Amino acid sequence: MMTFITDSLKKPSLIDRDYRVLRLNNELEALLMHDSETDKASAALDVNVGNFSDESDISGTAHAVEHLLLMGTKKFSIEKEYGQYLSANSPPIPEVPMLTQDRPR
Repeated sequence: MMTFITDSLKKPSLIDRDYRVLRLNNELEALLMHDSETDKASAALDVNVGNFSDESDISGTAHAVEHLLLMGTKKFSIEKEYGQYLSANSPPIPEVPMLTQDRPR
């Protein structure tokens, strides 16, 4: 189950897209965008976590995962393969003005 948060995001008047923010069961927030002018779909995930989120008894976990993803492992040995895959299979990222959400104070 997910929770609807808002569809009232501040956006420039030139942006003719609809946006909606949802909170997933795992507490991650998702920004959904609808653009009636396109026939493509895409998804992105930004997980704002790093070494400050590591448990004290397993420090360095976030950094190790970063190395596994970006530098490869013994089994997946091609360095930067993940970035190459994304570049080859993703559309160019357009420059879109920043969106902000009004939060109650």
